Amino acid sequence: MRLVRETLDDVVLVSDEEIEKAIRFLALENKLVAEGAGAIGLAAALATPKENRGKSVCVLSGGSIDGERLAHILVTA
Repeated sequence: MRLVRETLDDVVLVSDEEIEKAIRFLALENKLVAEGAGAIGLAAALATPKENRGKSVCVLSGGSIDGERLAHILVTA
C-alpha cells in the first residue's frame, strides 16, 4: 500500500458510456481496436479536463472485443 500512496496521484471513475466513447474514438480516429478494459485509461483521460490532467500516457491493451459489440459501439452516437 505504501508504494501506491507514494505513486498514485488520483483515481478517476468512468461510466460504461465513457468507455464506449473511448473505444469508438480509438477505432474511428486511430484505427485501433481495444476492449473495454484496454480503453479504460483513455476513457479516464478524456473524462478529465485537459487543464487537470497534465502530461498523460495511456497504455492500450486487449483487442478481444466481440465483433457485434464493437459494431454496436461504433454506430451508437
